[in-house]
Amino acid sequence: LVESSVLVAKLQSTTIRSHVELMLVNPNGQPAPGFLQPTSELQTAITAQLRLQRTSPGLATNFDDNLPQNWQYLIRLRPVPVSGDSGHQYYLVSAIPRQVIQQNIASASNQLLIWFSVALLMASLAAYVLAQSFSMPLELMRRIASRFGRGDFTRKIPSMRNYELSDLANSLNSMAADLDHRIGEI
Repeated sequence: LVESSVLVAKLQSTTIRSHVELMLVNPNGQPAPGFLQPTSELQTAITAQLRLQRTSPGLATNFDDNLPQNWQYLIRLRPVPVSGDSGHQYYLVSAIPRQVIQQNIASASNQLLIWFSVALLMASLAAYVLAQSFSMPLELMRRIASRFGRGDFTRKIPSMRNYELSDLANSLNSMAADLDHRIGEI
């Protein structure tokens, strides 16, 4: 059991976010002593939710598309036994307007899109650098091999950082040296 004055003070001093409404209400939807009367939109949503609470307790929405947007709330009701108040049953109500939820979803979607775009850009840049690290040495080998084909064996292919490319460069240089030696013997 919670002392009602302590609970009222804690709920009123708690600021989760400015758009979240926290209050204690009786089973008829009226605020507990010490709480301000909610807006008529929220009062309607709380009363409707209390009616639903009797049949299916827990998290519920009041997103009736026939209602204006500012009358639609996500509401959670939790029974709270309060001592020192003649044993009355109260419900802790937390309510978030649908517009706030939609704004948060839109904001999160925009942030996700930005981060995805940055990640895609970084991946593209990494792929480009990786492709260049393979294509530039291969292009150099192609040009020097073309010289070998014309009989110019003076230029050698430099060693590469990549093991496989370095092995290929050494093989081409060895082939060029062998061809130069055999052509010299003829």
